[in-house]
Amino acid sequence: MTRKKVIIACTRRRVSETIRIQLTELIGEYADVSLLVVSENSISGINCDLVVAISDEVAKWIAPFLMEGTEIIVLNLTIPRDTYDRLMGTEGESRAIVVNHTREFAMETVALLYALDVKNIELIPYYPGCAEDYSDITLAITPNELAIVPPYIKRIIDIGERRPDPLTLIEIFSRLDCLQSETIERIFAYGKNVISVNRGIAELTRNGHGSGLNLRQFLEGIPEAAFFLDEKKEIVLLNSMAQEFSGRSYTYTLQRNIYNLIPELEMVSRTKQDIEDVLLLRGGKKYLVTWRYFSKGALESSLLTIKNFERIRVLYAKYGGEKSGRSELKYSFSDIIGSSRAMEALKNKAARFANTDFPVLIQGESGTGKELLAQAVHQASQRKNGPFIAFNCAALADSLLESELFGYQEGAFTGASKKGRAGIFEMASGGTLFMDEIGDISLNLQAKILRVLQEQEVVRVGGSQVIPIDVRIISATNCNLQKLVEEKKFRLDLYYRLNTLILQTVPLRERPGDISDMLLHFFKKNRIKKNIHQDAIRFMEQYDWPGNVRELQNVVSYLSILEGENIHASDFPEYMMRNGKKSGDDPVAGVETETVILECLDWYRKEGKKIGRKGLAEKIKEYGVFLTEAELRQCLEQMKSAGLVEIYKGRGGTQISEGGREKLGRKKI
Repeated sequence: MTRKKVIIACTRRRVSETIRIQLTELIGEYADVSLLVVSENSISGINCDLVVAISDEVAKWIAPFLMEGTEIIVLNLTIPRDTYDRLMGTEGESRAIVVNHTREFAMETVALLYALDVKNIELIPYYPGCAEDYSDITLAITPNELAIVPPYIKRIIDIGERRPDPLTLIEIFSRLDCLQSETIERIFAYGKNVISVNRGIAELTRNGHGSGLNLRQFLEGIPEAAFFLDEKKEIVLLNSMAQEFSGRSYTYTLQRNIYNLIPELEMVSRTKQDIEDVLLLRGGKKYLVTWRYFSKGALESSLLTIKNFERIRVLYAKYGGEKSGRSELKYSFSDIIGSSRAMEALKNKAARFANTDFPVLIQGESGTGKELLAQAVHQASQRKNGPFIAFNCAALADSLLESELFGYQEGAFTGASKKGRAGIFEMASGGTLFMDEIGDISLNLQAKILRVLQEQEVVRVGGSQVIPIDVRIISATNCNLQKLVEEKKFRLDLYYRLNTLILQTVPLRERPGDISDMLLHFFKKNRIKKNIHQDAIRFMEQYDWPGNVRELQNVVSYLSILEGENIHASDFPEYMMRNGKKSGDDPVAGVETETVILECLDWYRKEGKKIGRKGLAEKIKEYGVFLTEAELRQCLEQMKSAGLVEIYKGRGGTQISEGGREKLGRKKI
């Protein structure tokens, strides 16, 4: 194999010679390392595999002289771990001078120590010719520049010659195409003895050193694509599965921002909060993302893992086991918020159904709380001490769905567990199986599910043994199953088997009176302390809520981060403003709109003020009425015809008429 050639571009031969020796010890098996002192040499074309510049300034200076194919990086330096521990353990000192032979190098050393989180003492740069008097300071820190430490110093911490940061070694091996298990082990062993400027590397090597783990076990041992990220969300390390997932070379991937490499992640998380098994869509495929943060403060590191969605079979098996105990269930009837007549009727009906063992079909729009209702029914039933397993029928393809529902025998298909595995029906035996999105199951699987429900027994995929089960089915859908039956997309016999007892959830727009109670509940649950003004309540009661309770929860989260303690109608997201009126309502001459306009005009009358159409449109927004100027003009014309307002040209504006005051007075009685 042809040996690589690495040049260290520097300004001082003595300091850089030490770095050359250190790098030779680390990468000497793969590359020859030499020095290029820019102050001593006339520079022409530089031709090598990699230039390691001692600083950004040196890198900028020599960049124009690099021949084609020569790469360049800037060297990051650090200090030994035991030296770092001595610095962090200083007691009785609040200030220290940092001594180096020039002002620039003294400041660089200070910057390095601060980057290493040495913040327990104030660091002051000191160099020969420094005019300031620091004779009140007794502690000095220096990188092997003992000869120039001032005589009044009583205590010296010599941090010695600085060493290459482990992150720089990773980049060097990567650029030389030598980043492999052996060199990763070498970097890890080296990292145990130094403290990295990069928080992620520091955390990783410190944990590994304490636990006996090595880097290869840490990353390559993870059975999914794994990315180790620094505080800027830039990639510090990745395993082979992560490289395969990205479709890029290790060299290309390293130190890239994860959002630039995988833009789809922005839809998953932009926060610094842990997430677990969140769905990611990329290239037409589904993946599950887990993101863990394990450093605190301004500098954070994190571990991102991405698993193929087919591994969800394992997750479902785990999910069934975890949910088998009652203590894991979240919801009962007391958690269903709403005192409207429609909601009280729904809860009463569901409570009656809970006392039976018949199948229940929950129908309703997305976001209306179908699983919450299913859990409440289970909690109030005689099966409450048995398992409750929720299963989304739309989540998997038929080939996976069948083995997930019915289980599989040893060797049933490629990749099957050697021991086989129980299916969802088996795991739910003795309890309740909640099958969400039941309308999305294929006709083929519908026939097999019908047989299970009729016979209360299953046969695993690839097996012949009949396994008896005892399970209650609660199914849910936002589809019109009757229409699907008419279209021959859903079996009539299965439909009649599932819809013995039907619960129809109530969309939020049909119970606006429940919104106030739900707001109080969500605010208390999320510890939000804000005042909701009446105009905001009125706006929410008029809004259509296509996403129902789920959308309301998202809106509460949005409102919680707004500045100030008071929430008005104008504070809601723009998309809600554009669609703020209920579908089917007259956007112009609604009774509520008319009353709000009259109240506003009457207030201006009492104040002796006048208001034009534009000002009126802005004013009524505060009360949850959102009309364009054109819509308001049409509304005012209708109110004028009804004798409720008077419209004047110019600055006369619009005023409430005597008829309008009379109508407003009748409404207030």
